[in-house]
Amino acid sequence: MLVDLSSGTLTSVTDTELFAGANVVRAVSGLATPTFTYTAAMQATDFGGPITNLSTRLYQIGALGRGVPLIQTLTIKESL
Repeated sequence: MLVDLSSGTLTSVTDTELFAGANVVRAVSGLATPTFTYTAAMQATDFGGPITNLSTRLYQIGALGRGVPLIQTLTIKESL
């Protein structure tokens, strides 16, 4: 699964948290590109197998630290 994290700014660093219910199952810090590949192996480690929904919290990192998070649940239609 490839997630586009672009914010429309010229330069950006992003942190993301992936959830199973209310629990963070994976945190990725310092993403310097606007994409993150969440592999089948990562899904198996975090959830025990392929998933159909993924709850995320995305933070843009600026001079003052983490910004307000974008919280959303993604529907996964197919795997890469």
